[in-house]
Order: sequence, then structure tokens, then C-alpha cells
Amino acid sequence: MTTEATRRPENPGSRRVLEKIGMRCEGLLRSHVVVRGQRRDSLLFAAVR
Repeated sequence: MTTEATRRPENPGSRRVLEKIGMRCEGLLRSHVVVRGQRRDSLLFAAVR
């Protein structure tokens, strides 16, 4: 089973939390989400169990 999570690159606290629970960064999703009318990138994290 694979568990996935995305986070915004400008939020370093989220990265620490995801890495602490055993997830690793799989890649950058360009223009993945719209925030206040602007497209933003996201980082994709995953853990295989």
C-alpha cells in the first residue's frame, strides 16, 4: 500500500513532519493547485508500507 501527501514548497515545517513519519519526497508537481486564483507548485511525498 502506498500513502501519498502533497505540500507547498514554502512550508518547511510540513516537510519535517512528513519525513519524521517515514515519507520521502518523490517529486515536484508544477502548477498543481490553485490558491487565490494563482497556480502553485506542490511537493509530492510518499511512503510504501
